[in-house]
Amino acid sequence: MPPRWPFTKTAAIYLLRIVLLAVIYHLAARVGLKMAYVQFNTSPVWPPTGIALGAQSVNPDVETIVAYTYAWGDRAKEADTTNSLINQGVDVITMHVDSPATIISTAESRGVYSIGYQNLAAQQFVPEYWISGTGFTLGGKLTWLASTVLDGTWEPIFLRCGIADGCMAIAPFGPKVPQEVQDLVAQTKADIEAGKIVVFAGPITDQDGNIKVAEGETLTDDQMSSVDWFVKGVVGSPK
Repeated sequence: MPPRWPFTKTAAIYLLRIVLLAVIYHLAARVGLKMAYVQFNTSPVWPPTGIALGAQSVNPDVETIVAYTYAWGDRAKEADTTNSLINQGVDVITMHVDSPATIISTAESRGVYSIGYQNLAAQQFVPEYWISGTGFTLGGKLTWLASTVLDGTWEPIFLRCGIADGCMAIAPFGPKVPQEVQDLVAQTKADIEAGKIVVFAGPITDQDGNIKVAEGETLTDDQMSSVDWFVKGVVGSPK
């Protein structure tokens, strides 16, 4: 069977969390998260979890509003959902869909800040209200994988890799992000990689105030596969 390549969900969360530090520094009000939903699994749950925790680490009163398009690449739904979130008063838009182009372009046309995902070159669509983003940088890993096929050493694997492994990176910052915020993001990134910051360390409570991760415990990558709840501060349903 072919190898499975999830490119660690928690790595993406970590990166979004880092970028949110810059977002909240600027705006510190309401964060709109727009994401796609295909089937019920952990995918629609972990991005807003990481985003909310990152935002709350800077401003405990931040709301993260979740809206679904129920499609990975429906541009009309993406634009409509983005406009709906903006009409609700959100200050920042981010997403988890195949391409961020429609979402960030719509936000730009409305004068609303955005954070990209999937692609490091997304800034070309948002020259003014771009904050930053994350993207996959898989060339090295895919080259390595191809080499194992060529030399006969390939075998099925389950690989988790993130920014520290060269699988993801933070996109360039937009023109409105001050240097002190860029420095804060860089330091937070370094602290996460060094293990000084553990994003999913308890206590973590859900929307109803129930403790899901106790003090002294940490939500692991494998445990996140069964997460079916949103953390406190997220507006919307995980189901």
